[in-house]
Amino acid sequence: MTLLATDDFNRANNADVGANWDTINTAMNISSNKVIYSSITADCGEVYNAVTWPDDQYSQVVLKTPQASGTNHGFGAICRGDAAANTCYRLIASGSGWEVDRVVSGVGTLITNSATPTFADGDVVRLELLGTRWTVKKNGAIFASGIDTNIATGKAGICYSSTDAAGGFLDDWEGGNLVDLGARTANFLAQPQLRGPM
Repeated sequence: MTLLATDDFNRANNADVGANWDTINTAMNISSNKVIYSSITADCGEVYNAVTWPDDQYSQVVLKTPQASGTNHGFGAICRGDAAANTCYRLIASGSGWEVDRVVSGVGTLITNSATPTFADGDVVRLELLGTRWTVKKNGAIFASGIDTNIATGKAGICYSSTDAAGGFLDDWEGGNLVDLGARTANFLAQPQLRGPM
């Protein structure tokens, strides 16, 4: 596993998250050194464009004052996002639970959701995509996993799903490569190599 990018969002209030971010659907804003929606009634997303993203990737954020507005409302993380195509996988987490869904060409489809676990201020939520398997974590512990074959590639990022009660934010994003290429190469070299007849 390799960390590829981070953002603490510690900069001036702005209607744009920054040059390293591309908007999916609707932009997100900087407010008091955290990220907030630009419209409380709009789905918002941003993907990080300043690195080359592998297909097997993770994205995580710190939730700030999440609201209990429903499993499909609140803030979270994006994997395999494409701003031009308006496509991504996303994890939304709140005080009411969580939801994983996919957006393809702007059309959202629920993959799964649950009222447990719930999320509070300071919780770290993380979405991982490894091949066709998605995995979601709260503070490092897996709470759900499944298979979806619809989106093969894209960038990691952040998101908000409408409509939430006012007051939530996200902060301290990071994303990276799930596959440690160095370790994989070392493991391959350590395996006995089959040889044909001499």
